[in-house]
Amino acid sequence: YWTSAPGLQQIAYNQLASQITTQNVRWDFMAQVPYLTDDAGTPSFLSYDDEQSIATKVNYAKSMGLGGWIIWQLSLDYFPDRNPQHPLMTAIRNAMGVAPAIMGSSPLPPATLGTSYSQTLTATGTAPITWNVAAGALPGGLALSSSTGILSGTPSSAGTFAFTLQVSNSVAVATRPFTLTVSTPPAITGASTLPPATLATSYSQTLTATGTAPITWSVAAGALPAGLTLGSSSGILGGTPSSAGTFAFTLQVSN
Repeated sequence: YWTSAPGLQQIAYNQLASQITTQNVRWDFMAQVPYLTDDAGTPSFLSYDDEQSIATKVNYAKSMGLGGWIIWQLSLDYFPDRNPQHPLMTAIRNAMGVAPAIMGSSPLPPATLGTSYSQTLTATGTAPITWNVAAGALPGGLALSSSTGILSGTPSSAGTFAFTLQVSNSVAVATRPFTLTVSTPPAITGASTLPPATLATSYSQTLTATGTAPITWSVAAGALPAGLTLGSSSGILGGTPSSAGTFAFTLQVSN
């Protein structure tokens, strides 16, 4: 703080803030800092930092690749009745950015072989955030968008896949492991005309299906011969027929 009788004084920011008005604030475009001056004609000025100049300094340090900077005593930036209570420290934090973090749970929703799949992954942190696969491999046919975090495509291989995803921004890098199961859709195999049964004689026929287990069997249409039942987990059609005839029915498998 300089006056016509040259001298240097110091004042805390939280004391200075109450004296700042739009009428006496000036901005030094070369130094990128504000200062106060006396419009009454006294040759004096008071330079200081505000949220804008602090953010400018942080961005300069980041752009130059500097390892850090020195800050003032924290109590000089404390305003108990304001929000935020530490405006300059808050400006530093905002200018530095927020480190990224991957959200959501693992395993991811399952995919089906040969069927289009899309899952939007999410992350918090200062944008822009870049996604990539840090370890492991995605299922064949799927790709991860580096800018949107969308995992999509048509799976071309089945199984359970483990991989680690990574997000990065100007502040930091974060990783998180995930698993994704690609299932093979079920299909009933074998002839549509089953081996014949005999009235009042025990009958058992094991039906077969391909696909990722567990597979559940059910009757989708029509009706089984009286006395026969279908095992929902085993696919065994068994029992003792109590009525004769030719019976048409549709079986269903699901996984």
